[in-house]
Amino acid sequence: MNTKQFIIGALAVVMLGAGSRTLQAQNALAPEELPLNEVTVAFYPGAAATPFKGGDADWNSKFGYAVGFGGDYTYWFNKTIGVSAGLKLTYMSNTQESEKFSTVFEGTLPVAGIAGGNTGVRLRSTTETVSETRTMSLVEIPIRLSLNFNDIYANIGVSLATAITNYGSHSYGETDYVMTELTTAGVMLPDVPVQLPDSRVGSTFQSEDISWP
Repeated sequence: MNTKQFIIGALAVVMLGAGSRTLQAQNALAPEELPLNEVTVAFYPGAAATPFKGGDADWNSKFGYAVGFGGDYTYWFNKTIGVSAGLKLTYMSNTQESEKFSTVFEGTLPVAGIAGGNTGVRLRSTTETVSETRTMSLVEIPIRLSLNFNDIYANIGVSLATAITNYGSHSYGETDYVMTELTTAGVMLPDVPVQLPDSRVGSTFQSEDISWP
């Protein structure tokens, strides 16, 4: 178990323990008494999306899922208005997809009839579909104004959040490659199909190459 997993587990035990003790104390109050201090524990399911833009592709964001749990402390000024703060752990995942993704790059290839064998070339790749899935976990500190109208509750506020894990995986559909220029000779070519080895799947974990929220 690494340090982050230990911290998350410890926080979960503390929040669940604090919530159970406080809720038992509130049950002993007379119905007409106002609980000025309230601790709650909650589970948060929901939808999630992390839309982004990149390169020349048009990315379509597909809603993923989010699950979280946390605890809140609320101080009630009266039966209607209070203020709350807490701690929340959230895990979220969603997928981005793009169609007809095209990019230009340069490299070297052996070309028949060229002295020395290898020569610099410019190529264009076109992929039918590109898919990238992002998953991350976050620690959040929500600070909210709590309202109660006839036992209907609402919370309005902000949440300070930072990611503690960040993972990305991608996959590509079938890719076509064409050679468009001999860069060493400065010769433009009509599209010449070429076969190149490629990897259609990949992943990064805790990488600085993908943005951290």
